[in-house]
Amino acid sequence: MSNACVPYGDSFAIVGGEDNNYPESTILKYYPDINLFLPMTEQLSEPKYYVSAFAVNEENFPDCQ
Repeated sequence: MSNACVPYGDSFAIVGGEDNNYPESTILKYYPDINLFLPMTEQLSEPKYYVSAFAVNEENFPDCQ
C-alpha cells in the first residue's frame, strides 16, 4: 500500500499514495454519513507515496494552533 491511513476525529484520513504511478499530495477524509472520501483543503507539502502518518494531540504543539 502506497498511502497511509490515520484516525481523524470520528472518521479517518488517507494520506498520500499514487495515481497512475505519480505520487499524490492529496489528503482524503472519509465521511461515513454520506459514504464518501472527499479531499481536504490541507495537502502534503510535497507529493508522496509509501508514507507513514500518525495522529498527535494539538496540545503537544501549542505554536501550531
